[in-house]
Amino acid sequence: MVWDGDFDVREVVAHLPAGVVSLDDFRWGDRVAGDGRLEEIRAALERLGDDDPAVVDAALGRLRAATKSEGNTGVFGVGVVPELLRSAAVRSGHRRAEMLQLVGDLARMDTLRLELRAEMLAVTRPEEVWDSWGYRDSWNAEAVRTVLGRYTGLLATLLDDHDAGVRGRAAYVLVSAVPVERGREALLRARLTVESDDTVRMILALCIAQHRAGQGDTAGAIAWSRSLWSAEAVAAGVRLGGAVAELCLTVGRAPAALLTFVDGVATEPAVEEMVRSLPWIWWVAYRERGIVGWWRDLLRGAATGIELIGLGWGTAEPVVLRDVWCLMRLHALLDALGSPLCGPVEETVRGLLGPDGVADDVLISLDEFEEAVGHLQEYDRPDYFQSVIAGIAVNAAGAAPARMSVAVTVPEWAAGIWEALDRLVRHTDLIADWADRERADQEDDQSALADAARDPAAITSRFAAVASSAELMTRRLAGVVRALGWQSTGACHELCAWPVCEPAAENCVRHRLFQPQQTLAARLRRRHGAEPQPWYLTVHHLGARSSGDPFETAVEVGADGYERRKVVGFRGGRKVRVDRDHPARDGVVLRAEPVPSWAELTNDPATVAEEVCADIFALRWAPDDHPLSATW
Repeated sequence: MVWDGDFDVREVVAHLPAGVVSLDDFRWGDRVAGDGRLEEIRAALERLGDDDPAVVDAALGRLRAATKSEGNTGVFGVGVVPELLRSAAVRSGHRRAEMLQLVGDLARMDTLRLELRAEMLAVTRPEEVWDSWGYRDSWNAEAVRTVLGRYTGLLATLLDDHDAGVRGRAAYVLVSAVPVERGREALLRARLTVESDDTVRMILALCIAQHRAGQGDTAGAIAWSRSLWSAEAVAAGVRLGGAVAELCLTVGRAPAALLTFVDGVATEPAVEEMVRSLPWIWWVAYRERGIVGWWRDLLRGAATGIELIGLGWGTAEPVVLRDVWCLMRLHALLDALGSPLCGPVEETVRGLLGPDGVADDVLISLDEFEEAVGHLQEYDRPDYFQSVIAGIAVNAAGAAPARMSVAVTVPEWAAGIWEALDRLVRHTDLIADWADRERADQEDDQSALADAARDPAAITSRFAAVASSAELMTRRLAGVVRALGWQSTGACHELCAWPVCEPAAENCVRHRLFQPQQTLAARLRRRHGAEPQPWYLTVHHLGARSSGDPFETAVEVGADGYERRKVVGFRGGRKVRVDRDHPARDGVVLRAEPVPSWAELTNDPATVAEEVCADIFALRWAPDDHPLSATW
């Protein structure tokens, strides 16, 4: 066989006779007809109706290898479609759903790579792909879709099949057929209204969304998808299909309500089993990162860089612009890592430049990530770098002071994280110049801000330069990530699927026994209606000198914000305890007013305040003769 990248199988399809066709009706021409795979394909097709399921399995394996190698549709893929569909329609046959799965895969380009947001519901790719023998994947898949147009009646019948697997795969195939007849969406909707299987419901919801987007009505498809997942009364499969559809049809950060819904269901065993059955991504379950990794990638999105179009950054203060440019460069490191923080940091930048500020749900996600990683202190790990960048973003948003002993500006903090990366890069063969580059970039940032007074276009030019530089940085940093052996991780450990959490995830900030109530995330959640919880506080008095001076105060604070119990330790070893039954003793009293705000407590220069867990307070409260009382 001669390698012939210009062979157009669509011309072969155009000359097929009307009516029922078979492999023999495809006139391949002299250049292709001598390909030895044709006989192998013919033999495999003859075994699809065998009584032995193992024989049918083997035949399907040979057909996939010959027509869909490495996810690319081969030139002979279109020739197997008629017999696969006829065999799938035989109700007593074996592996009928698997036959339809292969047909649906053949209708899509580069199948094993179409799994992320902008790609999963697509049937083509913007760039050209060739199969293993040098034929154009796009032409081959288009030919399959054209032939499927002859079989829409059969596929419509299979939507009502007794086998749920067949019904779901029939929808997956039908939505790819061309031309698109009027009434196809109505057909799929009608099936959805009577469907009883949750997995098939999920597939049908996705098919309807794909169909509408394919017809050019992406806005309508998104609205349809949102109406499904946001309706609590809708069946679980329909809601899940709507959620996945919206994620696939949009770019950028998903709505907070959608993330909350996905976070609540993604790791449920029943949901994982449903996702495994999605015909668009059946192979994902066999990958090392599995379904959890797929959820994480889906939530993160595939786009790199930060989209700034439509933001009113021209009115931003110079200090905000300075911080934003630092974050844009740090975002390049997150991009290279494939970090789940890409979206929150991007939204921080957009919030800083936009009229509404940084949304609370963005700050919550950043603070929770930083809180989860902050206790690990393993400075050579990617999660440490991600945590510091989360802290920088929170600091830039002005939501909380930097978690350092002295005030640090965003540019200083950014230079510090690039220096930390350089220390690791020096142990590789790569050039360690990231901190020097950052300082030079910051000088250029300052020059642009200085020039803006006489030339407003200087800010526009600087944004363009930083965005272009960040794109190049991402490519170079990808090499750093490989050299360091880093992999994208969540906040808690290597298998963490942040922001999707498993109920028993080790070290997960969302499931620890100690749930701090004075973190930024906890305070913001209360602002949005979360119930206040009791919490515990220790205050170290820095001015204690004599035995009569209080050294440390430990307080149990009720959900109402008032002190419930308090114990004061003095330099001389004496402890005085008061509670609501005994609110005053030896000069120590419970406060009559609420406990001061966390900002007031932490900004008092004469004390050091720390939120502690209930066990620490119990040690402080323990009687003097308790074995652990001396730990004070």
